Amino acid sequence: MKKLLYSAFCAALILSFMGCSKKGDETRNSAAKEKMPVYFVGIMQGGAAWSQAEKGFYDACKKFDWDGHYVAPSTPNDTKTMCELAETAITNNTKALIGTFYSEEIFGDVLKEAKEKNIKIATTNCYIGKDYQDFWIGTDPKGMGITQAKALLSLAGDKKVTVVYMQTLASTETQNMQFAALKEYLKDYKNITVWGQEYCNSNDVEAAERISNLVKANPQINACICADGNGALGVANYVDESKVKDSFYSVGIDDSADILHYVENGALDCTIAQNFYMMGYKSCEMIKTLIDGGTIPYDNDSGTITITPDKVKEYAADKGLTL
Repeated sequence: MKKLLYSAFCAALILSFMGCSKKGDETRNSAAKEKMPVYFVGIMQGGAAWSQAEKGFYDACKKFDWDGHYVAPSTPNDTKTMCELAETAITNNTKALIGTFYSEEIFGDVLKEAKEKNIKIATTNCYIGKDYQDFWIGTDPKGMGITQAKALLSLAGDKKVTVVYMQTLASTETQNMQFAALKEYLKDYKNITVWGQEYCNSNDVEAAERISNLVKANPQINACICADGNGALGVANYVDESKVKDSFYSVGIDDSADILHYVENGALDCTIAQNFYMMGYKSCEMIKTLIDGGTIPYDNDSGTITITPDKVKEYAADKGLTL
């Protein structure tokens, strides 16, 4: 009987040891498989442009086996929340911080903290300065402004035009630079009057209301160039509902299915697509190069393409979009 009890005790010890060993192996395997955390702080959730940046970001994270987190405020352009999200990323030991950090005054402190922790920092479609970031990727502001100006000229010909520039916020410096380049390019065209800038806060309803009110107060306004994707939707909606397709020139921005639909039906005469997918994807590729010890350029233009009604179907098919 004693021998049987002793044998059972030994067997229990062996099983217990095997169980602990297995658990230890699982813990070590789990640690070995732990992915590198990377955060993208966007200015909004969804939307024509930033949903593409989010997709590009997650596709790249999947390729590199990173633990990717796209985070954004529920209210577009809520910079207080954006700063809080960036702080959370730092607290969660992110190795890279990507975001639309467009103001030194607003984002400078949190980015300095990230820099001190050797976190790689990239900005998308804006730049804040070499003291705060490793590189930026997006649409070259001067090039975009000139492209927008050329698009309007091709539509207007020698007709008299008074144009409004619909952008996100007065503080969005990249768009201010685009507007400055556009205004400079158009200054010698006597038939073109640049009325000025208007702001929609990435809200299509607000954009529609603002352009409607502007035209009522200033009947000479007969054109709008958009620097904000949701602003373009609002302007298109105004043109559509006001039935002014034949007398109002509208240049959109970005390439969502909704925007392309408006180009196809004439509420937008064209749209200038920024490559937001590439901003999300390439920013990760360049961060990986830095982490691996390589070097990358500070300025990175992701390019644009002007889409007119005759190009919509082909473009949508290439992008896999259903209009």
